[in-house]
Amino acid sequence: MNRFDDFLRSTLSEIAEEAVPVNLTQRAVGAARRKRVTTLTVAGVAVAAILIGTPIAVAAAGGGSTPGTPAPSPSPSVAVPSPSPSVSAPVPSPSPTKGAPTPSPSPSKPKTSGLPDNPTPTPTSAYPSNYPSPSPSR
Repeated sequence: MNRFDDFLRSTLSEIAEEAVPVNLTQRAVGAARRKRVTTLTVAGVAVAAILIGTPIAVAAAGGGSTPGTPAPSPSPSVAVPSPSPSVSAPVPSPSPTKGAPTPSPSPSKPKTSGLPDNPTPTPTSAYPSNYPSPSPSR
């Protein structure tokens, strides 16, 4: 070894003997804990703001119904006649509009419930046809 290496080695040894040992673990753990708590608090406030603000924004914009889903249409109410052993005269029901003929059952035809005698099940797919396709059409 040369003289410079010896001088450097002796100087560093003297400095190391004079230094006071310090435990920095507690400060590092405290700083990491503070950073973690701050990050989680900011994330929680952001999620709460989104959960509260989204319904308010949608209501203010006048939204609510999703496009592509048809509005339910009112179905006409059909009176199901109860079976009776004797044929009686049909009783006219009040018509919703004036001048429109009121349908009445024919006494010559047997009364039915309006349902087919032998219903066949219709196949259904996993995706109903009234929903838009997830892929763009070209």
